[in-house]
Amino acid sequence: MQRRLVVMDMPGYGKGGREEWGTQIMKYIEKRRELKMVFVLVDALHGVKESDRQIVQMLKGLTVPYQVVLSKVDRVLFDGSRVPSDKALEGRLMGLRRRMEEIRELVMLETEEDGGSVGEVIACSAEKRVEGKSLGIDALRFAMLHAAGLELIPKVKLAAPVEVVPFEL
Repeated sequence: MQRRLVVMDMPGYGKGGREEWGTQIMKYIEKRRELKMVFVLVDALHGVKESDRQIVQMLKGLTVPYQVVLSKVDRVLFDGSRVPSDKALEGRLMGLRRRMEEIRELVMLETEEDGGSVGEVIACSAEKRVEGKSLGIDALRFAMLHAAGLELIPKVKLAAPVEVVPFEL
């Protein structure tokens, strides 16, 4: 059996969303046995909105595994086209940490039976590149592959453990 990953981008439940979409999406999430993970995107500029809280509560109620992705992080860190000064970047990073703490509180388990949240919050951006890479995109790819059970396992055979003998003069 060939294993594969299918990523589905669902319509948003925010500004452009429609109520009937939400009903259909929740039916899909609840009944789709092949579904391994839901990634809930939270906009870094706006933080956790009431609609984010509602979707997380619904996912918890359905015991559907989910992971929160803080999107558009570049808009918080690199406001505008100029590279910020070190001091400005430090302040923006502190703001980003606060936003991530807010999200962590959203997904924290309330009881032992309260299920769903998997992994850390992933902060990412597809717009700005740092050292040639998009922020957090590789972490998001890995999380998707891991959820589907498709993470890369190298076929390299490791050397057998050896005893280390100290050398003294």
